[in-house]
Amino acid sequence: MLFSRISQREKYILYISIVVIGFVFIDKVILSPVMKVLDNLDKQTLIQEGELEKSVRILNNEDSITAEYNKNAQSLKKSSSNEEEIAALSSEIEELARKTSVLIKNIKPLSTEESSLYTKYKIDIEIETEMSYLMDFIYQLEKSPQLVKVDKISLSPQKKNSPVLKAFLVISKSLIP
Repeated sequence: MLFSRISQREKYILYISIVVIGFVFIDKVILSPVMKVLDNLDKQTLIQEGELEKSVRILNNEDSITAEYNKNAQSLKKSSSNEEEIAALSSEIEELARKTSVLIKNIKPLSTEESSLYTKYKIDIEIETEMSYLMDFIYQLEKSPQLVKVDKISLSPQKKNSPVLKAFLVISKSLIP
C-alpha cells in the first residue's frame, strides 16, 4: 500500500537510502571494531618483535657480556675487612683531592650499609676549593673503576663574594660481599 503511492523516482531514492544506511550500520557495528582489534594486534606484534630482536642481540653477545661481568665483578668483590675498605676509600679520596687541587678540611667515615647483594661504605667529607676544581674532583670520583659515587653534596661560599666554596659531600663505595 505504502509503496503503491510512491513514485518510481522516490522508490529509487528510498532503496539507495536503505543501502547507504545499511553500509553505515555494517561499518559502525562490524567493520570498525574488527579493524580496531586488528590494529591493536599489529601494534602488540611489533612490540613483541622488537623485544625479541633485542633478546636475540643479547643472546648473541652473551659470551662478551659474561666476560665483561666477570672482569668487573672481580674488582668489586670485598677482599678485606670493613675498616680496611673504609681506609682504602679514604686514601683514594685524599689522593684524588691532591691531584685535583681540592683541600680536605674534615673526613669521617659513616655507617656501613650491608645487604645480601652489596656492602656500601660511606664517607662524609668537608672540602674547600673553587668550582672548577670541585667539578673535576667529582668527575674523577665518578669515573673511578670502582663503584664510587657522590650521594649528597651541599655547597656554600667560604666568604661573601669569594670564588672559594665550602662543600660537604657524602661519598659511597659499593662492593659485592
